[in-house]
This record gives sequence, structure tokens and C-alpha cells, in this order.
Amino acid sequence: MSYLLIGFWYTRPSAIYANLKAFLVNRVGDFGFLLGIGLVLAYFGTLDYAEVFGIAPGMVARTINLVGPPSGRS
Repeated sequence: MSYLLIGFWYTRPSAIYANLKAFLVNRVGDFGFLLGIGLVLAYFGTLDYAEVFGIAPGMVARTINLVGPPSGRS
């Protein structure tokens, strides 16, 4: 939403550039957030905080394979 506040000053070239930059940074951040949620779901099988934090200590030495199925699963 910050890009909407920045874009209010649409007559200023610097505000137009800042508006675009804020919009793109927000979209990249949103994509990263969704990617993180997807990875937690893929590796832990749940999005429940209690279950994820209960399983997490056992995953410390585990290697994460980004290509193919999660390690330890078929």
C-alpha cells in the first residue's frame, strides 16, 4: 500500500519512479512470502505453528533438496 501513498504525488517524476519501485519491491516480497509458505508446507506437511516448531529441531541436520521431492520422502 505504500506505493499508493507515494503515487499520490503523480506530477513529480521522482514520485512516479518511487511509486514503481515500491510496487515492484512489494510484489517480490509477496512472492518470497508465498514461496516460504509453500516450502514449509512441502517439508513439514502442515502450516500449524505448534506442529512445525515441534518437528523443526529434528530437521536441523537435514539437507533441503530444491530440485525433486523433499529429502526423506518419496
